[in-house]
This record gives sequence, structure tokens and C-alpha cells, in this order.
Amino acid sequence: MTTWLVIRAATRMEGRAVKSLKEIGLYAYSPTRTVWCRTGKERTPKPMPLFPGYAFVLLPEGRGTHGIREADGVHNFVWTMGVERHPATIPSNYVEGLIQAEAEGLFDETLKPDWSPAKGERVRVTDGPMSGWVGKVVKLKGDKRLRVLFEVMGQAVTVQRGMVEAA
Repeated sequence: MTTWLVIRAATRMEGRAVKSLKEIGLYAYSPTRTVWCRTGKERTPKPMPLFPGYAFVLLPEGRGTHGIREADGVHNFVWTMGVERHPATIPSNYVEGLIQAEAEGLFDETLKPDWSPAKGERVRVTDGPMSGWVGKVVKLKGDKRLRVLFEVMGQAVTVQRGMVEAA
């Protein structure tokens, strides 16, 4: 029976850890998602780890953990504490589900068109403490901020343009 172990990788070095583990004969996996980053006036896709600082290693039956911690980019195992200390394991169906979901592109961010709300338009907050709230644009403040009136509170709140979408 094979076992998936969870390892702690160096910050932003998940890919290096996966590559070095594959070089020593182990299958390693770090799920990624595609995000769109603005470079100048254009947006470009960039792969980012789904679980920053972590990766999964498939440990075949009969093989010990020797050499895993010494691989380049690997800090340590994620440990479970009980009667004895053991490296944390994860069910294989969970990791297989992650692999399938990544192949289907379920973690990828879609490119959103540039959208500029107008005064009086209803918007939904997508990020921050008021995430999910719907309000009405009452004032545009420059090109980066706008003032949104939330009827529940009865007052207007300033939010960033990137934090709202059309309702």
C-alpha cells in the first residue's frame, strides 16, 4: 500500500522540492492554480501554488523516509503528534481528487474584463470584511476607489474597485 506524506517546502520553492524529490525516485506533487498578474498594461498568466509552502510525496510500500528531508527545497515533514511522532499522511483519494481538479482547471482564475462601475449601479463586494454584500455606487473617487451605500447599514463605505463586481 502506498502512502502520501505531507512535507513543508521552502517558501516559494515548492517546484524545486518536487523536482528534487523526483530526482531521488519519488513521486511528488504540489497543486498549482493560474492567476492573472498585471505587467504594465497587459495581464499575463502565472502559476501559483494552491498550498504555498507544502507538497505531497507518494511513499511506496516498503520504502522508508530516508532522503526526503535532505532533498533540495524540502524543510521537513508535517508531523502528527500522538503517542508517537509520525509524519502526517493524507488519504490517496484526496490527492487524486486534487490532481483531477487541477487537470480540469477548477483552481484557475478566469481573466475578468476591465469593468468600470457607474454611479447608481448595484455592485457586490468580492473581497474584505464585507465580502458578499450588495450595495449601490453613490460616488466615484478617482480611478481606484468608489463609495458604496449598503442599505442594511444605512451608510456609505469606501471600497477599492478591484473588490467589487457587477451584482
